Amino acid sequence: MDNLLHTLLGAALAVLGGFLAQRFQGRVWVAQERWRLKSDYYQRLLGLLRELDFAYHDCQRLEDPEAPGDGERKQLAEALARVNTLHRQLANLVTVAELWLPRDTFSEIIDVEIHLANRTSGEGKLWDSASSATLLLQQKLVMMARRDLKLSLGRS
Repeated sequence: MDNLLHTLLGAALAVLGGFLAQRFQGRVWVAQERWRLKSDYYQRLLGLLRELDFAYHDCQRLEDPEAPGDGERKQLAEALARVNTLHRQLANLVTVAELWLPRDTFSEIIDVEIHLANRTSGEGKLWDSASSATLLLQQKLVMMARRDLKLSLGRS
């Protein structure tokens, strides 16, 4: 009888141990997936901001104060269309990323987006301002990502 009780108790502990190990592994997997999704969204946001900066530089280069030719007008129209497309992509990504990233990540992006949405063509200083705002936002986003993803620079 004692042997049977010992066997049953051993089997129950093995089942319980397996259940707990499986549950722990499940939690670890969920945490890893959340980290991966956050990392992916930070990378995508930073990539879009980098592309916006390049597009702003193109707009500034093409907005020459002298009378531009037809080729330059067409390139400028394409560059402005690219900026608008990137703004829409950024807005869409921010909407989806709100599921995974901390709220403070978006307040500054939204502020910059509002500032940039009010821009008008023909202002070279505007493109400098937009580029500067985008670069500053990239730097802040990197700091937020490091904090949120618990990344360090490897310094002790």
